Amino acid sequence: MTEFFASLYEFFGLLPFYSKDFADHLRGWAADCSGYTGTIWYNIIAITMTGVTALGYALMYHIIDSPKWNKKQHWWIVALVIIALNWFINARGFLQNAKIGALTVCPYFNIQADEQSPIQRSHFIAKTRAALYYYKDNITGNNSVNALYYIGDDYIGEAYPNDPGDRGQKNKAHFIELASALAIIDFLEIPDERLQCVNGKAQSPIYKQFAVKNDVQEITFADLYDGTKDKIERRLSQLTFLYRYVTENLKQAIGQQAWCQDKPTIDQTFLNTPFYRTYLSDFLKAYKEWLTELSENRHAFSPFNLDSNLETLIKGRSVQGGIFEGRVDYNRFDDYLNRTSRGQQYPSAEQKFIKLFFDATNNLLTERFGFQQKQQQ
Repeated sequence: MTEFFASLYEFFGLLPFYSKDFADHLRGWAADCSGYTGTIWYNIIAITMTGVTALGYALMYHIIDSPKWNKKQHWWIVALVIIALNWFINARGFLQNAKIGALTVCPYFNIQADEQSPIQRSHFIAKTRAALYYYKDNITGNNSVNALYYIGDDYIGEAYPNDPGDRGQKNKAHFIELASALAIIDFLEIPDERLQCVNGKAQSPIYKQFAVKNDVQEITFADLYDGTKDKIERRLSQLTFLYRYVTENLKQAIGQQAWCQDKPTIDQTFLNTPFYRTYLSDFLKAYKEWLTELSENRHAFSPFNLDSNLETLIKGRSVQGGIFEGRVDYNRFDDYLNRTSRGQQYPSAEQKFIKLFFDATNNLLTERFGFQQKQQQ
């Protein structure tokens, strides 16, 4: 039923009406990304609107069948009322009292001086102050948002070319952007009872700012507060181990390792699929470029030794276990993949690949690198 209602709303495609992520939320995707365990809004909205429309048709039939109310204008009045009710049900309750979070990012990069450009770094602070005063009067001052996040970096780093927008400003990835994205996760973790709105006004607005534990030029996981570290260290480490394995050992493992031969198989054909050639390979290549740019910027975020062996891949983490545990290399990595794959069933090769590496790297980090056991999400 959910997919049927979803197909009606998405008949002309999602964009520009709303994003795929929002469509997943309407299907019942939970805020913590644990699965389709949330409220299925598509069903609720569609059933309610169907009921209102059916009631409207019944009323129309009564008008048509009635000598007193069978004029054309009467029919149009009822039709407009039905449209208004449907809009009210579909939009008013969601929009007026929607839970809203916002992020204010203060200037965090430097640009070259150019007298011909309308953008000057010397204006950044004054314009930032003016913007914050405006937000104080028109956003925070009238309780327009439930949560407002502040972040910035006053370190004056490498000066980028001054481009007002016509040629395309291209800056390296910055840690501020990563930390800013964490505001989304933090907002989703706030209990609903703390994000209440009445008549479109937030009742108890929340204000937060981001900070690191150690103010150093090159930030690693150890320099982050526990809350931030817990959110990103394990998952980024898993992804980095996946990147290293795919780029350095996957082709050698195919046809040799048991995890590849278990059904569904991961073979040479898999390496020619759009999933591997486009989605996975291109994504991991972009991920490596992103990590490199983060490490080259200032403040830098450099949590990995990308060119080291697997045992020293994560800065600040060392391999645990006695001499009988063996080294952490690609042979050991394959052992974890083989052990994790044994006896498991997967719907497809693509799903097997992602789920298997997620579980195997999770076990590897817990058992050999001292990560705390954590329930998988």
